[in-house]
Amino acid sequence: MKYRDLRKQVIETCLAMNEEGINQGTSGNVSVRTDDGFLITASGIPYKKMKPHHVVEMDLDGGYRGDFLPSTEWRM
Repeated sequence: MKYRDLRKQVIETCLAMNEEGINQGTSGNVSVRTDDGFLITASGIPYKKMKPHHVVEMDLDGGYRGDFLPSTEWRM
């Protein structure tokens, strides 16, 4: 899996935000830039259930790879 460590960091950040009360459930999103685009949390998956393959890889034109839809806020 490409960017496995970054995907894990995205999930760890989501969980930390939940612990701090910033987000709950599926509210809010986390993304990180990569050399050729970015990774972003998937739409509708609770952070406590999220696994690295749930983090969506996107290019800067809005294309994405994988079985999960990116957050609707990916354009931000």
